[in-house]
Amino acid sequence: RTQGFKQLGQAMADIFGLPDASRVPPEAVANTCGPLDDATIRQNTLLFTITEDQLKSHTACPICLLDFRLGEEALTLRCFHVFHPRCGDRWLRENGNCPVCRVGAAPSGTS
Repeated sequence: RTQGFKQLGQAMADIFGLPDASRVPPEAVANTCGPLDDATIRQNTLLFTITEDQLKSHTACPICLLDFRLGEEALTLRCFHVFHPRCGDRWLRENGNCPVCRVGAAPSGTS
């Protein structure tokens, strides 16, 4: 059940250049972003399809509070929080930080 998340975490760590997929680097916590454009959002997020195992740990979008559905597309940030793509995109266009943990969605100098 957790194997899929470990693989997703490792893939995101590889994509975003994080040395350890189990924790967010300290510079990311200090990195707060302003609004992001669509290109920056696409470069710093990952879209994936919700599986049955993922529904066990990601039950609802923390922005709209609606439940995720099996087979639905989802968006995740480098902090690994998960949202509906429409919700995440809208949020990041206005605030460049994760709405859950406030980590900057883009590395310093890219917003």
